[in-house]
Amino acid sequence: MTPRDRSSHRLHGDDASGRLPLIPLAGLAPSPRAERSTLDDLGPRHIVTIDDAPEIRTLLFDLLCGEGYRVSAFAAPPSPCQLAGLAPDLVVLDLLYNGDASGLPFVAALRVHPALRTLPLVVCTGASDAAERAERELAALDVGVVLKPFDIETLLEEIDRRLRRRP
Repeated sequence: MTPRDRSSHRLHGDDASGRLPLIPLAGLAPSPRAERSTLDDLGPRHIVTIDDAPEIRTLLFDLLCGEGYRVSAFAAPPSPCQLAGLAPDLVVLDLLYNGDASGLPFVAALRVHPALRTLPLVVCTGASDAAERAERELAALDVGVVLKPFDIETLLEEIDRRLRRRP
């Protein structure tokens, strides 16, 4: 199998190395949601998901891959430089990691990174108290919020809305 025959879907943080092998997506075409809007853009859009709960990480991975997106999934926030190297079109992230509200400082760090300041973000969190407290700050940072347990269509609509607004 050549590198061109492989998808670029990755789950990070699920084994000792933090990476799993590439997962082929033979025969799956991108859904209209995942297609780019101009002819000079190649391939499906790339979404990075960040959630410490393995079941949510897997659910998001499967859902978004099924919609035709390229997906990289992380158990904890990568460094902004590492994220910039992935060149995602959008990030879906939680606010809490292992009981620590480290998601908000991560969002703030992305908004000051030159390559990521306009990157669309969607916070998907079950931490409704933390989300309510951070709501004003998240709105000021132009971040979408979807509360867990989430309706799949609501999440996909928020992702679509954020991707359509991308500069």
